[in-house]
Amino acid sequence: MDSTPEGLGTSTHSFTKLEFFSNIKSILKDDISVIHARTQKFLSDKQALPYFLSDDDKRIISDLVSKLRTKWNASNRTEENFKKKNHDWLQKSVELKKNVKRTDLEKTETNEKQPRQIGHNSVVQSPLHEVNAEEQKIYQRQHRPKNFFIL
Repeated sequence: MDSTPEGLGTSTHSFTKLEFFSNIKSILKDDISVIHARTQKFLSDKQALPYFLSDDDKRIISDLVSKLRTKWNASNRTEENFKKKNHDWLQKSVELKKNVKRTDLEKTETNEKQPRQIGHNSVVQSPLHEVNAEEQKIYQRQHRPKNFFIL
């Protein structure tokens, strides 16, 4: 983990494009919000802690999905052809960077199972709580600041 002058650490989460494809191939045609939710769950499971996609993460995932869909269609939607034609590309990693408060990093390093904040604008969640996209939206609505307005 790197540290920044503001006392923030940067945590990098990476996975190969092949791992990502294997995780979402059954929902590749679905709406991007469904894919974001599946990716969020995939990353949460991978690190055994809740992970919430930032707007930057969502843009990276959306671009990747667009490229995957194009390559998938070009291979006649056949997994064998897809993997064969895109082998080198699928082996490359995707990295998502997440800023985490230093105190939160210390809790993670000592494996404390207490509620913590992940990222700069995420909600506070218990690491043991499995969150799906709809639960997260409800929680965020219920716990937003009183002077917060949705336009």
